[in-house]
Amino acid sequence: VIFVAIPGVLILLALGSWQVQRLMWKNEANEFRQIRANSEAVVLPEMVE
Repeated sequence: VIFVAIPGVLILLALGSWQVQRLMWKNEANEFRQIRANSEAVVLPEMVE
């Protein structure tokens, strides 16, 4: 039982750590997108024909 429980707990801890890191990354990405969405539009130069 110990040989299954310890690796199982270690796997769950690793997955939990990964989820927390992913949450922080997603929050940063969402904040960046929100800043870009609220910023002024970029003026493009006229097209040359």
